[in-house]
Amino acid sequence: MDFVRPIDAIMPGAQGRILAVLAETTAELNLRTIAQLSGVSQAQASRVLPRLVDLGVVERHEVPPSSLFRLVPEHVAARVVLDLARATDTVLDQIGRMAQALPYPPVSVIVFGSFPRGEAGADSDIDVMVVRPTDIDEDNQDWAISIERWRTDVRRLTGNPVEVLEMSAHEAAARLTSRAQLWNEIRRDGRVVHGLDLAVLPGARVPKPARTKPMSAEQVHSYAAKAKEFAEAASSDLAAGRNIAATHRRSPPRRSNAPSDALRWPAESPPRPGRTG
Repeated sequence: MDFVRPIDAIMPGAQGRILAVLAETTAELNLRTIAQLSGVSQAQASRVLPRLVDLGVVERHEVPPSSLFRLVPEHVAARVVLDLARATDTVLDQIGRMAQALPYPPVSVIVFGSFPRGEAGADSDIDVMVVRPTDIDEDNQDWAISIERWRTDVRRLTGNPVEVLEMSAHEAAARLTSRAQLWNEIRRDGRVVHGLDLAVLPGARVPKPARTKPMSAEQVHSYAAKAKEFAEAASSDLAAGRNIAATHRRSPPRRSNAPSDALRWPAESPPRPGRTG
């Protein structure tokens, strides 16, 4: 499953892209904005949106010269679209519930890597750290079978390969201080979906952040002088801008022979004949 673009993955084409944009906001958007955000042409958007309005999935609000569109969240089809948009959070919640239901629930289950960062594509693995209870041995067959079934269920839930990093609570606590890239990633991006945070495991010690060297008095004075210089320059620019604005207000407006309509910049171009938007 492509969790970066879940709606587009299930509904490929312009319609899926447009629905994905509308699912991300409750605001009303005009046709031009929808086309830009979804990466389709205005011509494609003008063909797709009327169909969605006819189905009741999208509602249209006329604000001349524009038409504004928004998803109707109460619509049964829109609910499916919104569920797809929230697929990552739904999967994380379900992984935790499935772990809780195991015959031997883990001490902790942490999803890390691209998935909790929202970067998991169709070919991405789902990386999960599973911490065994202290009374479960590494070679316990019942535990191994239950974890393998759980891993299979997660694979069926997402369609993505699932990589399980399994260790005891003691091992996890001991490795928490590691500066290795894997553990930096787990500490930085890991989402606890079940059980304890690693930092509260018995014996866990979270590595302290690197200490920064304090600034000298000379550096402080130097930064303060630069800040004062920037502030004075900004004040000078502001005063110059006010003088220019005052000059323009005193000067009579220039007359033009062009039609008055040519001097106005419309908020949105009127639709071409035969097209909506």
